[in-house]
Amino acid sequence: MFNLKQTNMNVKSLMLLLAFAGLGASCSDDVESGGGSSISGRTELQIAFSGNGESQEYTKAAASESENEIKDLKIYLFAANAENGEYQYLETWEEGQPYNPDNADVTKFKKQASGTSVKASIYPNEKKGLPWIKLYCVANNGSHLTTDGKFYGENGADELLATLTKVETDADGIVTTPGTKETEFIKSFTKAIGTDTDTGILGTPLLMTGNGKTKISGSVSKVDITLRRLVARFDIDNAASKTNLTITSLTMAHARKTAPLWGAFPTKVEEAADQLMIAKWVIRNLAYSYGLDITFAPKITVGKAGSGLHVHMRIMKDGKNQMLADGALSETARKAIAGMMQLAPSITAFGNANPTSYFRLVPHQEAPTNVCWGDRNRSVLVRVPLGWAAKKDMCVLANPLESESHYDTTQKQTVEMRSPDGSADLYQLLAGLAVACRHVF
Repeated sequence: MFNLKQTNMNVKSLMLLLAFAGLGASCSDDVESGGGSSISGRTELQIAFSGNGESQEYTKAAASESENEIKDLKIYLFAANAENGEYQYLETWEEGQPYNPDNADVTKFKKQASGTSVKASIYPNEKKGLPWIKLYCVANNGSHLTTDGKFYGENGADELLATLTKVETDADGIVTTPGTKETEFIKSFTKAIGTDTDTGILGTPLLMTGNGKTKISGSVSKVDITLRRLVARFDIDNAASKTNLTITSLTMAHARKTAPLWGAFPTKVEEAADQLMIAKWVIRNLAYSYGLDITFAPKITVGKAGSGLHVHMRIMKDGKNQMLADGALSETARKAIAGMMQLAPSITAFGNANPTSYFRLVPHQEAPTNVCWGDRNRSVLVRVPLGWAAKKDMCVLANPLESESHYDTTQKQTVEMRSPDGSADLYQLLAGLAVACRHVF
């Protein structure tokens, strides 16, 4: 995984994010009966929307009021028989007039401002046997030609999910009509930015998404949802007296023309190899055009930490991450780790193809030197990042002034192979890792 840091800059611009366009998720706090109201026998879900997009990691400047406005708010509900079960489409609630129990088929709600957040109540049409509900919320998707309220494939041109099929169950709670699966829904992207004056400019307010989860149990439930912008806004602030740099020209252009609505979806291993090869080719050629040379050498300075190619991976099945079970590392993940340790010599042959690779793999320089696994120890071959299973907002712990964002990060748990470096034969390395992860099964 790659992290990009933005220069502190003073000219404003907008661009679609490549990945991790954030969806803030939460679990619910159930309120005992009497804490809210019930309409037509339906459970009330009280939703508090917060964040107004300012918690977007890529944001450097505060957006304007018009950009942060929440309009055209829609809530897509998916239901399952268990918290970690298969979620299927239930219904959509749209911003409009307050819900009218005398016209129960019209799933409308009215939002209200409450301090720095926005609140709303909806009354889901619960299906027997499917008490768990996930709420996928999208704001401002339909406010402009570049956000037309539809769902698209990754190219931003092919429409997906033009019709969502509702799940139905019988009196015994058995599914009689399968609904559109959550795993298909979360693959959707925005419409591609065009080149003409209508579709080539991002309109305001800016597109935001967020999600949450709760269980319908006959009581009133509260769900906190953090809405995050899918568009990054930044400033160019060059203080020449400090940077000794002079900006002579500025070019504005599109980065990626689309963004995933619900966060980056895992990349297949064969596609990951292609992407890495293309990235190295682009970096080398871009540097060459400026008269520079690029090296991915694993070690260039003795006594200093080298340059590695750490590979984060997760095992997916039916669209779900298999790396965690009941909040802890799963048996599947442990078997994958065991396979990588057993086949470490072969993986090293593919991942460390240059003699200087072995100047990097030395003690006390943040490189692996032991064929074992762990969470905090940087000398291990395979590391398990702790944050995904922590059930805490790590950003708030590190930055106390940040508002808490109730992420559901359990589906993002990975394990990290730390020995490879830039000399690796990428196709053989990733193929070898795939074989190693299956070796113990």
